[in-house]
Amino acid sequence: MALSLAILHTWTGAWRATALSGSAALVFFAVQPPLLASAWMPHLYVAPFLLLLTAGASVAAGRVAHLPALALAAGLLVHGHAGFLFFVPVLVGAALFMAWRASALTQRVPWAATGAVVGVFLLPIAINLLLHWPGEFSRYFGYGGKQGLHGAGATAGFVLHFWAERTALAVVLFVGLFGGVAALARWQPAGPPRRFLGAGLAMAALATVLFAGYAVRGVDDLEQTYVGHFSRAVPLLLLMLLVAGVGARPVVLVLAVVVGALGIASRSPALASNPEHLPELPRVLTALSEHAAGRPVVVDVQQEAWPAFTSIVAYGDRVGQRICARDERWRFLVTREHICTADDVAQGRPVRLTTYLPVGSTAVAVVDGAYLY
Repeated sequence: MALSLAILHTWTGAWRATALSGSAALVFFAVQPPLLASAWMPHLYVAPFLLLLTAGASVAAGRVAHLPALALAAGLLVHGHAGFLFFVPVLVGAALFMAWRASALTQRVPWAATGAVVGVFLLPIAINLLLHWPGEFSRYFGYGGKQGLHGAGATAGFVLHFWAERTALAVVLFVGLFGGVAALARWQPAGPPRRFLGAGLAMAALATVLFAGYAVRGVDDLEQTYVGHFSRAVPLLLLMLLVAGVGARPVVLVLAVVVGALGIASRSPALASNPEHLPELPRVLTALSEHAAGRPVVVDVQQEAWPAFTSIVAYGDRVGQRICARDERWRFLVTREHICTADDVAQGRPVRLTTYLPVGSTAVAVVDGAYLY
């Protein structure tokens, strides 16, 4: 987030504009899910995707000094989720193409720094390829699309969901932010700020088109909205551009806005630190350990209860309680290490994990809305 604001500041050159953009971002995060305070991976993608768009816009507008930041964002995203192998090459390629069209690549380009950043992220991929040829690429290329294509209406609803919960408000924000930045870019006098506004608008538009395509082909179930949280970076970028581009404002007004934004953010549960997403986990593991009496816990997992399963597996590792899945198909989720061996099955204590408790059953524990019995 700080890197994105720093890049924006190099284009505005005004601390007031940067402060207003930062305040707008704080308010944005305050009314969203816990995108900054959460350690859940779908939330963690928002900040690097915002950096990808911001640095991409800067490079596209001719400031190639920000190529290392673009490489950093790209590397973080590609290592975060296979789906970004679709977004990153297109967005980075578009930024480089626009820079080339503007003859910016004939300037002094920080290729060494960019190459170093890229190398850090390529190294583990290269090692995995050498040790486990052909690595994971066959799975990456076959990712998504197993349930067929989604219709235009469902896709549009999915895309707009990350602008606002209510469709009508989402449409207003979509049109207002895109239209506002477009009008601002058109009315700005020729110069660096106008180039950056135009490039930012182009990157946001391209990201939206790509996200719609991803929803059509790459998302099997549009009800699983967690896969699209990263796209909240698009309205955030447009909001920051709009606020930064409206021109200078009196210092008193800027200070009032900053103080107000800080006040809103300080009271927002979305920005409150919550290091333990499931505070009941210690109690759950204590109950499971007592139930297992020193033996491994062999879990039969209902499909819908998989989030709770990952939680108890991770916490079990932390406290030294062996927890494994009986079914081999959960290997993709928890790795082979947490698939039960023959000895686990023979010696372990079996439990079921479901989102409902059958009549007549007694729960050992309840975790994240799922029942262990």
